[in-house]
Amino acid sequence: MMGPTCHSHLPLLPPLSPNSLYSLSLPSPLSSPPGDAGRGGAAPFCCASRAERPTECCCRARRRPRPLPPFLLPLGKGVLNVYDLSNSLARQLSTSFLRKPIEAIWHTGVLVYGNKYLYGGGIQSLPVGRTPYGRPVRVVEPGVTHIPR
Repeated sequence: MMGPTCHSHLPLLPPLSPNSLYSLSLPSPLSSPPGDAGRGGAAPFCCASRAERPTECCCRARRRPRPLPPFLLPLGKGVLNVYDLSNSLARQLSTSFLRKPIEAIWHTGVLVYGNKYLYGGGIQSLPVGRTPYGRPVRVVEPGVTHIPR
C-alpha cells in the first residue's frame, strides 16, 4: 500500500527517517495560507479537482519551505549562533597592535527549547533576540538534541 499522496485526497507528508529530522519544515504562520495558490501557496488537496491525477503531486515542485523564525523552531532542534564581539576590528587592528593576525573575537550562543544559552561570566539563559551581541556572523545547525528540557 502506498503512503498518503494527493491521489487519496490527503496532504503530502515527508518520509520519516533519522536524517529527515534535520530537514523537516513545519508550517509557518508567516507563509501563505493553504489554498492561496495565486501567491505561491498550495491547496491542501492540490490534485483533487484535476480530472487527470499525476503520479507526483503537481504542487510539490512549486512549494519552497521558508526558514522558520527562531521562536518557531521545533522543541528539540538546536542552533549555534556565532558572534564576532569586535565587529571585525580585530581583523583590521590585530597586526598593528599584536603583530599577529587575529580573525575575530568569537562568542557563541546555543538556541534550543525557545531560549538562548550562552556563557558570560557563567552560563546564562536569555529569551530569543535579547542578546547584546547583535546579529550572528554564522548560524550553524548541529541538529536535534535528545536531552529533555
